[in-house]
Amino acid sequence: MPFVDHYLQQTSVQVLRQKQQKVVDASLQTRVIVRPSYLAIMRKVVWYAVSVYLVFTVTISLFPAVISQVVSSAPNPSHSSWTGVYYSTLVCFLMFNVADLTGRYITHWVQVGSGRRSLLLMTALRCLFIPAFLFCNVQVKGERGIPTYSHLPEYDIIPIFLVALFGISNGYLGSVAMVTAPQKVREDEKETASTIMAFFLSGGLFSGGVLSFLWTFLVNPS
Repeated sequence: MPFVDHYLQQTSVQVLRQKQQKVVDASLQTRVIVRPSYLAIMRKVVWYAVSVYLVFTVTISLFPAVISQVVSSAPNPSHSSWTGVYYSTLVCFLMFNVADLTGRYITHWVQVGSGRRSLLLMTALRCLFIPAFLFCNVQVKGERGIPTYSHLPEYDIIPIFLVALFGISNGYLGSVAMVTAPQKVREDEKETASTIMAFFLSGGLFSGGVLSFLWTFLVNPS
């Protein structure tokens, strides 16, 4: 009968589909999941990882431990509210944070030097900030440490300029490294690449914290 034949055909089609689905499920269960290799991903982002490590090592080693001790070069800084009270606060904290935020925003419009070698070179050049700040007019207590005659020319504008450049370069280079690294790997490797970058960033924070004790001892030994 046509009615019976129709439903028999429908039943056979359903049975066939169920068998095919079971075959597909079995193949999915036995499929070997290949995870991205950490070492392979590390090779792709190592330049950016080292860059972000250097950026935060230099920054945390100087800010705020050393920069907060830079005082005005005025002959009698305590006679003025600007030189005696607000100078270190504004130069160290306000100036740095505004400059750092500016550097981060710059990456939205331009990313000059985002190549791996040029980025690493610029981050390495930030190491010059270490002697530059150490030879600013930093408070020195005791006989040891960097002598006062080794200071840079006593102009208050010099540390202000250095802090501004220091903050902008920190925000810009740190952001460029963190944003560019995941773009150098495949889609399934981005999460691992981001984890690697975060690890090196944390390492830079730790190294900078350790070095800050050394710089503080050099300029202000107890």
